[in-house]
Amino acid sequence: MPTQATFTLYESDGTPVGMIDPLNYSVSHQVNSPSVLVLRLDLRTTLAAQIEIEYIVRMIRSDAAGGMNAYEEIIGAVRLMRRMYGVNPMMEIVVVDATRVLQDRIVAWYPNLRGVSCFMPSLYTTASSIITQLWNYNIGSNANGAPPYLTADLSRRYSTTLSRWTDGRLTGAVDVADLGLGTGFALACSGENVLITMQKIADVASIDFEVRFDIATLQYTLFYANTLGANRTSVVRMSQANGTIGNFEYSTDAMTSPTFVIATGKGKDKAMLRGSFPSPAPTGYELREVLIKGGDSETVAHLTALAKRRWRQEQRKQKLYTIEVLQSSALQYGRDYFLGDLVTVTPDSVNSFTRKIFGVQLSADSTGREDVKIELANP
Repeated sequence: MPTQATFTLYESDGTPVGMIDPLNYSVSHQVNSPSVLVLRLDLRTTLAAQIEIEYIVRMIRSDAAGGMNAYEEIIGAVRLMRRMYGVNPMMEIVVVDATRVLQDRIVAWYPNLRGVSCFMPSLYTTASSIITQLWNYNIGSNANGAPPYLTADLSRRYSTTLSRWTDGRLTGAVDVADLGLGTGFALACSGENVLITMQKIADVASIDFEVRFDIATLQYTLFYANTLGANRTSVVRMSQANGTIGNFEYSTDAMTSPTFVIATGKGKDKAMLRGSFPSPAPTGYELREVLIKGGDSETVAHLTALAKRRWRQEQRKQKLYTIEVLQSSALQYGRDYFLGDLVTVTPDSVNSFTRKIFGVQLSADSTGREDVKIELANP
C-alpha cells in the first residue's frame, strides 16, 4: 500500500475548513530555510472557492502497513494562489511553513545598536545569543520598544524614544532564551533580512534552526540546536549493500575555489579596514585569493567573520559527494530518518562517514505514487 498523505485546511485563526483532495503535490525541505508545499486541485470543487491567502494547510504523512507512524510533514500558510482555466480548470496553491516569518522581517533598527543590530563577542559570547536577540527584537515581545543598551550617547544621537522602526511583534510568538551554542563573533546587520542574517550565523557557528507552529495554540516558536534532527548514525547506515544507496560519486575540485579570503570594510587607502581567513594564510602554489566587500563593517572582527564564512562555503565546494539515496524496505524517510538527522554513509568496504539529511523533496502524482529525493551534506 502506498504512503498516505492527508491535507487539512484551516482559516488563519485555526478554524478547520475541510480536507483537501489534491490532484498532485510536492514538498521541498532544506535545513535553515522555509519548507514549501505545492498543491494542485480541481478548481470546480467547493473547497477550492474557500481557500484564501494566509489560510493554513497541514500535511500528515503515514504508512501503517510499512511501519510508518503518522507524523506532520509540513504546516504552513498559503502565500500564492494560481487559477488555471481550460477544459479541466485547476488551482495551484503554494504553502510556506512558519520559518517564513523570518523571511518577512528585516533587522529594523539603526546601525551600531548593541544587542539588536550590532553584536560583539565580548558581550554576546555565543552565536545562539545573537540568534535569540534577532528573534526577540524583531518578532518576539521586544520587537516594539527600546534596544537593550540605550546609553546616554545613543540618547543624544537618536533621542530617548529610540525604538524599532515599526512594530514587528507577531501574535503567538514565544520569546526564546539563549542555549549557549556556538562561539560568538562580530556582526553588523542593520536593515538585513532576518532569515539571511540567521543563515549567516548558522553557517559560521554550525547551528540548525527552524520556526515551529502549533495549530492548537497558534504559537510560533524558534527552535535551534547543533543538529536539527537526531543522531541516528548507529542505526541508519546507508550503503549499496543494503540497497539504500544507488549511484555514488566523489570529486575533488580545486579549479576555482580560493584558499584565502580577504574582506574589506570602511575606510580609504591605508585606512581601509581589512579582515582575512584563514590564519596563517597559505603560501606558494597553495595560495588562491579572493576579495569580498564588507560594506559598512566597522571592525576587523566582523570582516574576519565574513571572510571565514566565505572560506567555509568554498571548502565545501572543493570536496563533493554525489550520493543517490534510495527508499527501500530497509530504510525509509519518515520512518527511519527525518530532515536534519545525522546518518552513516558507507559507500564501500573501506570508507564510512557521517552525513546530515540536509534536503528532502517529496512529490506524488494523481495515482498517489510518491517519489522521494534526499540531499545529504556535511554535518
